[in-house]
Amino acid sequence: MNHEQELEIIDRILNGDRNAYSALVDRYKGPIFDLAYRMTGTYHEAEDLAQEAFVKAYERLKVFRKEKRVFPWIYTIALNLIRNHLKKRDREVPETASGLYIEAAKEKNHDPEHDTIIRQEIEMLNRCMQTLPPDLREAVILRCYQDLSFEEVSEILGISLGATKMRVYRGLERLRSEVGSQ
Repeated sequence: MNHEQELEIIDRILNGDRNAYSALVDRYKGPIFDLAYRMTGTYHEAEDLAQEAFVKAYERLKVFRKEKRVFPWIYTIALNLIRNHLKKRDREVPETASGLYIEAAKEKNHDPEHDTIIRQEIEMLNRCMQTLPPDLREAVILRCYQDLSFEEVSEILGISLGATKMRVYRGLERLRSEVGSQ
């Protein structure tokens, strides 16, 4: 879906076609859920936060600036919700990375021993990700897991390109250190 198609959908929504919003939700629900899951470490919280992000985005469509791209705008809404949620939430041990394991298990050749090793590595990486401060975690997730460019990450986080690169670098360094100590 290109920018013009997204703007056409937004115009339809603003003109009363509430069903048109499902096209945007379908397009971005995967990346938004993935961001929430990687930030919170729990499926249930991620599901709730992703849904809440789309509700907030729908409510704010009237103030959407059409010269901006839709994806970073929705991502920013989701990221702000997640940040607020994490501030309120007590620190707790994240649930296992079963959702991430399912993706890894889709590989062509896998055997039970290999599956167990991959699952353990993914769970360790998820635990290590949860130890990163939220500002570093979100930068690493956006750049490395969501495969966004540094420019897109900078736009979403509302910081300079240099600060974005530094957050990603520091986050990866701390993640390497944390994984190395496991």
